[in-house]
Amino acid sequence: MEKKDCKNYRRKKCSKNKENTEYDFSQAGEKMMKRSLTVSLQSVLLYVIIIGFLFPRGYIGVSETYHKVCSATMWLSVILTWLQWIKCSRTRSKLFKGKIEKYALQITTYFILSIIITMVCRRSVSSGLQQLLAAPSVCVFMILNMKRNPKKLLDNIVNVLCVEFTINLVMTLLQPDFYGLYHTIFLGHIQVVSQYGVLAILVSVLSWMLYHDRTKRIVYLFIITLYTMLTTDAEAAVFTAIAFLIAFVIYKWKLSQVLMLPSEVYIIVMVALSALIVYFSAVNTNFLLYLDINGRSFVWKSALEKIELRPIFGYGIDGVLLSTFWTKGFNYAHNQLVQNLLDGGVILMISFWGMILGFAKDINKIKITRYRVLCNASLIALLFIMLFESTTLYIYMYMILSIIFSVRTLVKDREEIINNGFNYKGKTASC
Repeated sequence: MEKKDCKNYRRKKCSKNKENTEYDFSQAGEKMMKRSLTVSLQSVLLYVIIIGFLFPRGYIGVSETYHKVCSATMWLSVILTWLQWIKCSRTRSKLFKGKIEKYALQITTYFILSIIITMVCRRSVSSGLQQLLAAPSVCVFMILNMKRNPKKLLDNIVNVLCVEFTINLVMTLLQPDFYGLYHTIFLGHIQVVSQYGVLAILVSVLSWMLYHDRTKRIVYLFIITLYTMLTTDAEAAVFTAIAFLIAFVIYKWKLSQVLMLPSEVYIIVMVALSALIVYFSAVNTNFLLYLDINGRSFVWKSALEKIELRPIFGYGIDGVLLSTFWTKGFNYAHNQLVQNLLDGGVILMISFWGMILGFAKDINKIKITRYRVLCNASLIALLFIMLFESTTLYIYMYMILSIIFSVRTLVKDREEIINNGFNYKGKTASC
């Protein structure tokens, strides 16, 4: 009887262990499925937000429906961004500590001042909402996700840009008259092509340098971006593409010290150059004759007349209309320095360039040459665009600056992981 009892006991124990093992396996499977579903939802969320912020604007002037869809996707992206931020804040994530807090004051002050000055000067914020609300949302989204999952973010941006540039090429070939009639391509007005180009080149090159995968797709984006910039009838886009090619040659010829100076030097030089160009083309026209720059001197003359009336606080975002002999009523100064003075006078101008310094300051701490050269080249290209375009009217500048802002931490994390003997495939931090 005792032997039978022992056998029965062992059988029960084995069957119980078997049931527990099956239960453990099923539990592990459920956890894996939940995790996989969470990752898929996160990827979809990233795509929705990126598409909303990068939605092509070429047809908003000819189709009211298209305009509404474009606006709806952008504001959906804004809402989703802040919901993501709230979720991460509630879980007390480490994403909001350290470097982001260090320069947050310089970056956020500009947006706060923009809202205050606009509300005081205009008594409303009925227009210019993209600059007031969407722009800071882009900064939050980019910095947050460059910290959480940089590889997924960069991959998704590359995918979206590949599709958009390809459609743009097809539509340009199919509808050549559309470009000539509206001065617009599928991506938007031709003045945004240079900023699109800087974003595409920065994202593709950075992604390849960090992860060394999906090379064909990245090379494709790089080539189609350069082709679009060089074939679009926009001087800023052409010169920006040439500037990147020169930067590549400088790096390959071991002359990278030219692009290794402190970022503050490039910013100060470009601000001074911007002021000189406007002065000699719109004020002291006798010194350099015929410095018209494709009609921009007329725009700058109109803008300077407005600035003289309200030099300290300006008119608020989208608060004044410029006029020239060919048109009346537009708010685009074709120069970022002049645009700052119109939007918020000397106060907002100082704050804006303080924000630029805050975004670019960490470039000087990047120790690996190729990453520092890439960041400085992208910064110089963006500053060059600001000589002839008003970059604050679009959100692409903020995406570029947010990526530059995050590179130092990315490179530092990458080197630490590699030094510890792990393969670096891009970390993921959950909220």
